[in-house]
Amino acid sequence: MVITGAGSGIGQSLAVQLNQEGGHLAVGDIDSESLAETHGLLSQDSKVSLYTVDISSQRQMWSICRGSDCRTWVGGYFDQ
Repeated sequence: MVITGAGSGIGQSLAVQLNQEGGHLAVGDIDSESLAETHGLLSQDSKVSLYTVDISSQRQMWSICRGSDCRTWVGGYFDQ
């Protein structure tokens, strides 16, 4: 599961909730410090990949895709 905006707010809440359910999370945010704070809230027993990324950059978003299960970036969303 890829979650952007995971450094705060809804993205952070979603990351924490999905982390409790298990599975591999790829979490990203433009602010590496807030992303590190989110990482501290997540279970250390789960698989979590962190990405400092600007979602307005398609190139940066591909960096998440290469490290996760998503297959194709299509005009603003990942096509599974």
